[in-house]
Amino acid sequence: MIFTPQCSNAFRPPCLISCKRIRITAVSMVGILLLLRLPVWCQIPQVLEPSDDLATGFNTANVKSVTANGAYRVTKVVGSQSILHFVTPKGGSNSVVTLTATLTKTLSSSDLQQHVKWEGMGVTQDANNPLQATVSKSSANRFIIKIKIGGKVKKELRVWVVWAVGATDPPDGPVEGPVTLRDPIPIDRHNPPQALKMGTEIQSRWRFKFTIFPTSIVDGSDPNCPDFTGQPVPPPAGISILYGLPLSGGVSQDSKWDVSRRLRIRALAPNVGNEWYDGSPGALFSYFPVANSILEDYPADPVKGNDDVGVNDEVNTPTQGQIISWDNPRLPPVRDDGGQVGDTIEIRMQFQEFARLEIEGKWYVVSDPVPWRHHVKLIKADEAADNQDYNNNGNRTDKLWIDNGSEAEPDNAFW
Repeated sequence: MIFTPQCSNAFRPPCLISCKRIRITAVSMVGILLLLRLPVWCQIPQVLEPSDDLATGFNTANVKSVTANGAYRVTKVVGSQSILHFVTPKGGSNSVVTLTATLTKTLSSSDLQQHVKWEGMGVTQDANNPLQATVSKSSANRFIIKIKIGGKVKKELRVWVVWAVGATDPPDGPVEGPVTLRDPIPIDRHNPPQALKMGTEIQSRWRFKFTIFPTSIVDGSDPNCPDFTGQPVPPPAGISILYGLPLSGGVSQDSKWDVSRRLRIRALAPNVGNEWYDGSPGALFSYFPVANSILEDYPADPVKGNDDVGVNDEVNTPTQGQIISWDNPRLPPVRDDGGQVGDTIEIRMQFQEFARLEIEGKWYVVSDPVPWRHHVKLIKADEAADNQDYNNNGNRTDKLWIDNGSEAEPDNAFW
């Protein structure tokens, strides 16, 4: 074998033997003995692995944190707790989520450019700042992103761009025809049961569905996703003009998804006072008679559902990727003995059904509005004068309210 001893570059006294090539054979015992007596500066060097201090810096760098501008970090998640999740409603056509990573150590600009990589479908790394990347939020999507340093995955995250697509069900409007006139019906708001009065009302029936995208956020296909179960924070406060009840009751206590409803009302009823209406406990009919006034408008806060006081008409736990709601407006029941023949009543009730989601303590709108309307138009008629039995009770002697062109349509027209 050939052995080449290495000598220290530091000053040393002369060696007893030269630090040159020494040939050692099995029978050269003298050479072996001389080798064993080499000074320390002439001994065989020990082969060492590079220490962390000597290694290239990027090999020991990790991702310390990731922040998002344009999305919200969700802390309650299903699956791996090491995966970060950011959620945002869909934005405009050019809107993005900007992600910024912080490392556990400072790397040179050349190491950052060469060794820090963001990988994932739809993610764009900043050419000038390798620690930043963007994803589009212009449409509903799920982005699975991995941050690699030196080819090794150092952090995995998800960005969820959420949106729900709403529609009436069936899609062309009310569930059963445009409107239904109910007459006679008992009215007991202002009278004890033994003195019930009869009246007329117009009703329509509606059903809505909202399909949530990306579906993987609710259908269980991704084992790692945000957890939107549990009690949400209260929605924006207010009192319903129809029911006199607080809006805080309009969300489920076991889901942070919610179908809600906005309402606006215009009334044209100049001749019939509030004493003739069998209204609800809200303040609506206290304004009557009214010539032509907006009694309630859509809230300035888009996340506020001013016609949402309960959840008996909603299913807010996503089922087959959908949340649903329904409604059956039937205002106003007006007493048939109120008003004069020829008087008219028109109440335009317009609605916007929408989906909202509570993300880390704040509610956000996550759908476009689904517009619909229930326009009540009544006129006081005289069966004898018209020679009609409007209420089909076998005579033509009644003076009562009849339909005068009421409408129920999936739009907000004719306001």
